[in-house]
Amino acid sequence: MTLYGHPLRSCVPVHPESFPEEWQARTEDCDRLAIAHAEQVKAQYDHHARPLPWLCVGQTVRIQDPTSHR
Repeated sequence: MTLYGHPLRSCVPVHPESFPEEWQARTEDCDRLAIAHAEQVKAQYDHHARPLPWLCVGQTVRIQDPTSHR
């Protein structure tokens, strides 16, 4: 949306089809790039990640207190 030739900087939700076709195409391009980047990041993480071992009954474990800020 534009007002006096300038794009509006608003957090009001707008349907994507209300934008000009050029902006819609750019939005789709940005979405495609974001998806490709997320897939690349996941692949890089998965390349170095390893599954955690199973816990046994009676095994000592440590639990972090979610309310502590240390």
